[in-house]
Amino acid sequence: MWKYKANKSILITTSDFTILAQEQAKEAPIELWNRKVLFNLIEKYMLPTGKEKN
Repeated sequence: MWKYKANKSILITTSDFTILAQEQAKEAPIELWNRKVLFNLIEKYMLPTGKEKN
């Protein structure tokens, strides 16, 4: 993060984060996106592809 002079970073997983990871992220400019957050964002912003089931 510092190498690229970023003010904030986002760490993404398709699983979940440990309590320790969540606690450490509170002390740094890091946003944690777990499976639930990721899927909600995909659902909200993905454009229809025409392959979805009705």
